[in-house]
Amino acid sequence: MSSIGDVNAVLEERVPTFDPETGHGYMETYSGTRASIEAKLFELASIGMSVRISSQGPLWKIQAVASGMPNGQDEAPSDKWELDTEYVQEDIRMNPKVLAAAVSPITLAWWIKQIEADLDLEQPKGLKKKESDVIDPSHQELYNLKARGVESHEIERPVLRRRRLIGINHLDRMSMSQVGLVWTTAALIGAFNIPPEIHAKLPNDPEITPTGTVWGWKGRTNSSVITLGSRKAEETREWVFAAWPTLLYSINA
Repeated sequence: MSSIGDVNAVLEERVPTFDPETGHGYMETYSGTRASIEAKLFELASIGMSVRISSQGPLWKIQAVASGMPNGQDEAPSDKWELDTEYVQEDIRMNPKVLAAAVSPITLAWWIKQIEADLDLEQPKGLKKKESDVIDPSHQELYNLKARGVESHEIERPVLRRRRLIGINHLDRMSMSQVGLVWTTAALIGAFNIPPEIHAKLPNDPEITPTGTVWGWKGRTNSSVITLGSRKAEETREWVFAAWPTLLYSINA
């Protein structure tokens, strides 16, 4: 305990702390005169510590909290996982029911060509050019949708997000690839050490897989918010689950 006459603030204690949002840290408590505590305030604030001052008569105290381990040891990353669902508009030709109705992509391409050719006319005449023509009901239904301006359908896409609190010395250097990478669910779990409590909530692959695609997770967000004062960063990684074309992406299975 310091006395009123001390010139410098005196360290009374240093104790470890932990906060789920900020990770490990430690709290220091100093006591002294008002002048010594105010001087200590600027000193501690300059190295990124959060501070709080209190007084009782002529005795002043300051409590300062810093992030990181007080002995300089590396701090284990602290992860927060989020499961989300987004809704996006996808081309109507990617709809599994439309693909199944047309049986093959070639047939669907021919349907679309016929429909668009007729709708581009100044006076569309419909698919049936003469009375004897037999039009597939699904072809006609697709024509009706396109005639009403329907070009897409809404789909759900599961999103997995990891927010990681980490020391800035452990941040990876930014990199890029000319060919995007898609992970199957099993590969994603192994590559990023996804805990069992989280990967048990991930979706199974749907029963229908469009030709030339693989159900998997493609990275979308890879960002870091760096706080120099605390020497920490919040790293956000995000993956989107969908049927990704194997011609366009590398598949990590």
